[in-house]
Amino acid sequence: FSTLPGLALHPDAVAFGAAMTACEAAALWAPALGLLSAARRLGVEESVVLHGAAAAACARAAEWSKALALLRDLSRNGQAANAIMFNTTAAACERANHWARALALCAELRECTLRPDGATFAAAASPCERGR
Repeated sequence: FSTLPGLALHPDAVAFGAAMTACEAAALWAPALGLLSAARRLGVEESVVLHGAAAAACARAAEWSKALALLRDLSRNGQAANAIMFNTTAAACERANHWARALALCAELRECTLRPDGATFAAAASPCERGR
């Protein structure tokens, strides 16, 4: 994925994001992480959008620890996560039945002065609903 054969084109953040979104649709978390790694190697600027696309693939496959690592990776790189990234990571935890972690992420989102939205409340409510 370093260059497109026969063309002098180099993939950018949009191309990597699109490829990772395709990985999400098929729950292919490992290739999505591989694409994020390839983007880093090629000097594509890392962003919450690229991390979010990789995290979404992890969430679809219930790979909660991988999604959480991507969330933490943002702060290590000096970038602020957005509500979408928190919601995606909480959804991954919820899908893997790590409800306490999902609830903790919802609380952490508020500590970061981000506004919860419908997806945040759904990630928090779903584990509670199952506990009935």
